[in-house]
Amino acid sequence: MTTEPRPIALPVTAVTCLEDRAHVERTADLDLAAGVQRLHLGPVSALAVDRTLHAELASDR
Repeated sequence: MTTEPRPIALPVTAVTCLEDRAHVERTADLDLAAGVQRLHLGPVSALAVDRTLHAELASDR
């Protein structure tokens, strides 16, 4: 098992612009091996508000 980071592009799939902020969604399909995985998301803008960041995983299996 390799522990070397492997960058994966996460294209923007939706944007909602509001008066003082924007809601940006990025989507990717990943094939992950069974077991524990570590995902590192970033870099994130220093202007992002931590409490508004959200990640979601779903499985089709």
